[in-house]
Amino acid sequence: MPGPGLYELVAGWPAIIAVCNGAKFADLPAILQAGGFTAHSLILESPRQPAPRSGPWMLPLSPERLGQFLSIPGMQPSCVLWGGVSDPGVAFQHFRRINRARIVNDEKQPESVLFRHWDNETLGLMLPLMTPAQKARLFGPFERAAFFVEDAEGGVVALRESGTAPADDARRGPIHFDASQMATIEAGMLARSDRKIARYLRRNAAAHTGPADDEALQRYVGDCRAQAGAWGITSESGIGRFAWLQLVTQGRFAGMPEVHALMTAPSTATPDRKLKYLMQRMSRQAQGLD
Repeated sequence: MPGPGLYELVAGWPAIIAVCNGAKFADLPAILQAGGFTAHSLILESPRQPAPRSGPWMLPLSPERLGQFLSIPGMQPSCVLWGGVSDPGVAFQHFRRINRARIVNDEKQPESVLFRHWDNETLGLMLPLMTPAQKARLFGPFERAAFFVEDAEGGVVALRESGTAPADDARRGPIHFDASQMATIEAGMLARSDRKIARYLRRNAAAHTGPADDEALQRYVGDCRAQAGAWGITSESGIGRFAWLQLVTQGRFAGMPEVHALMTAPSTATPDRKLKYLMQRMSRQAQGLD
């Protein structure tokens, strides 16, 4: 059963700060401006490098305009709503301070990376793994956050842990994630991607998924991920296409000589582009258009 929408969860909050994921839209600033909203980029711009439209954008929301904001197509799964602070300046400074995190990379060396706190999927994955100190740093002056979780098909609310106070000045550096946390996050990202692809197969190849339960379908997607990787296909969309093609051909697709020849031939086209072409071609053939 789908979970509640964001409006139902935050309608009673007296003050809301929204942080939106510009990567989910063609031109988020223009979309917001058309609705009468003014947003500020959390990535500082310079004369030579304007703020990226695909980056994070912050705006204060009055309760009266919450419904209008959330009715923007695609907005609910593309924003994080924060409660407890009404001053946009305080919010802006906090988010700017946590834009970057420190992690341990594959070479076991510390590295500074973007912390995509504006991405609801990233936040949903990382919050359960964070320590109380990390959460206190994440929440900063805020008391609560609400965001959409695809697996729950609705919104959830995360609260500042009781007994934790806003981080003091001495602790306002980047959040640090250790190697164990990063390994768990990476595994979680793969599992989440497999679930998303499995849902895609349920919707677009229902006649071929048959009685397979969710766990079996996700294992199938994991196998397809390994097979597709041998051809250099690593994107979620590419793995989804590969899994669909394998499914509708009853496992024959990867072994077809003409497919193998195309996918392994030297070319300026990427493996993902080649696979997209094959999927479009097979779809046209199925419709009798080729």
